[in-house]
Amino acid sequence: MPLETIAETVADQIRRQEFVEVYAHHDADGIAAGSILCHAMERAGIRFRLRIRHEINPAELKGEAGHLLCDLGAAIPDLPAATMVVDHHLPKFEGTFHANPRLAGIDGDRELSGAGMAYLVAQKMGDNRDLSSRAGTLPNGGIRQPARTSTGSAEGNSSSPISSVRHRTRQKVRMPAGSTFCSHA
Repeated sequence: MPLETIAETVADQIRRQEFVEVYAHHDADGIAAGSILCHAMERAGIRFRLRIRHEINPAELKGEAGHLLCDLGAAIPDLPAATMVVDHHLPKFEGTFHANPRLAGIDGDRELSGAGMAYLVAQKMGDNRDLSSRAGTLPNGGIRQPARTSTGSAEGNSSSPISSVRHRTRQKVRMPAGSTFCSHA
């Protein structure tokens, strides 16, 4: 499935929620992914609670709220089917709402981080280009530079979603005074 379609599917599901429980992995990539998606949800008027965790137990994902896992969940096959996962690790979760570059044939270790995937989902939720600097947990905003040919030109399609993310991540972004990462319940 194309990366754009994967991102759109998860973005649509996030937009359907009134309240989202967000669980982000406790490393830089997970925190950046959670930050990107929480900002996008705040802008869309979606309430949420962000929790930073080392791991998640599927039994914890209960209740009426939507559950969004950032840089967590791809390796857990028995998550509830409605769980939303934005990750870049080897996928074992087979739910419908799983945004992962590996599902589009892109190397999640070297080409697109969890934060880079979160940025692509956030862009499908609205104009969130200013959040691209938060995807910078890998060189070039979570995106690997294309290989160079012997003539020095870049290989690959410059109109791909990854290429467009790469170019946007070079922007300097200032946070407005009073900005928050969480919208409290």
